[in-house]
Amino acid sequence: MEEIWKDIEGYEGIYQVSNLGRVRSLDHKVSKLTKHGTMAVFNIKGRLLKGTTTWHGYQRVNIRHTDGKFYPRLIHRIVAKAFVPGYFDGADVNHIDENKQNNRFDNLEWVTKTENNNHGSHIQK
Repeated sequence: MEEIWKDIEGYEGIYQVSNLGRVRSLDHKVSKLTKHGTMAVFNIKGRLLKGTTTWHGYQRVNIRHTDGKFYPRLIHRIVAKAFVPGYFDGADVNHIDENKQNNRFDNLEWVTKTENNNHGSHIQK
């Protein structure tokens, strides 16, 4: 499967996500106020972001917001927003194969919270 990259909504030109579940930063410039009160511009080199695992077992990355702070974002939600049709308010992302590490777009679907809770082998008797 060919890897396709799309800008992450709200971070256009800075971060991208792929249909294979990878996240990268792009080359960009960041302005920062120095301790001397002057504005400095730094060139940031783009790279693949290394995900960490939450205690629930999901992969997440830290993305720098325009306020300069880093915020954790769940990779499966980023991938689903970019590549999986059918988003609705309050939607959960379901991993079809129940593998929380598999964030490929073809393994994700938008579902209600109830559908997500009832999905999979954990409820089978």
